[in-house]
Amino acid sequence: MVYSIDPRKDKEELLRNFDKIFLKLFPNFVRDINTLFPPEDQIILKNGELLNTDLRIFALIRIGITETEKIAQILEYAVKTIYSYKTRLKNKALVPNEVFEERVMNFRTV
Repeated sequence: MVYSIDPRKDKEELLRNFDKIFLKLFPNFVRDINTLFPPEDQIILKNGELLNTDLRIFALIRIGITETEKIAQILEYAVKTIYSYKTRLKNKALVPNEVFEERVMNFRTV
């Protein structure tokens, strides 16, 4: 039997598996992170989406992967792109940028 390798599909499957496992550990993560934003800036997932890139970055931070370079490597983005995502989100938050990640780290697991 011949199997075809599709790196894009493999990455999507890997991310979906990460999302499922993470949300089993932190089932209220999306709700919790949205409490850090005003209603107009809360993260709304597309139909069928468990986490998006914004949420995935902070999910990785929540499990202790805090180095931007490591996050970029895991998600296969440029380091500058990860910085941009983080800065954009933090700038919309109700809490100061300096404490945003600390608040995320305080989200409880099951």
